[in-house]
Amino acid sequence: MHLAKAKEAAARSDRETMNKELEEAAKIWPQNPALAEAASKLLDQMNQLVQGKEDLKKLLQQKNYKYIMDEKARFLAAASEEPALLEQLKSVLEKESKALVWKARGEELLKRGDPYGAWEEAEKGIAEHPENTDLMKLRSDAAVKCPEYVDKIEKARSAESKDDPAAALASYLAARQIYPQSALARDGIASLSKKLLTK
Repeated sequence: MHLAKAKEAAARSDRETMNKELEEAAKIWPQNPALAEAASKLLDQMNQLVQGKEDLKKLLQQKNYKYIMDEKARFLAAASEEPALLEQLKSVLEKESKALVWKARGEELLKRGDPYGAWEEAEKGIAEHPENTDLMKLRSDAAVKCPEYVDKIEKARSAESKDDPAAALASYLAARQIYPQSALARDGIASLSKKLLTK
């Protein structure tokens, strides 16, 4: 019974209760062969949880979300007894899962020979997940295959930021000519047309 309580305490990272329960178990049966083995395992388990928690906090600070995703089972176990840390972890996992969906869609478009669509997917994904290196790599890979289109979209955005709607509109129209299905060009044209008509 004391061993079971010690295991429970170790799972909660409660070293004090774990040690107390192990001492109680030792008083009842000092030569119990299972006691030394259990104590060693519990200490290992507890040290792993503590280390996992520290690693997770460090990785969250560094915004190393890719590694957190790769080791999510370990970190979920480590954070399970610390509600604030667990919430932070769940939030990261949810965001990164969404980023993976953007990445998968972009990669699929790239495979189908549509680098324009892949670049747009990566762009939209990066707007929501600016630190995601996989999306940045996808955007870069796609941009190499459609440089003229990317150049037109970037010129349009630059003109918009300089409050030059006519130049921006011309660039969006040129981008749409290169890639007629462009959602970015379509949205830019619609928004600028409205702006120019209300002037």
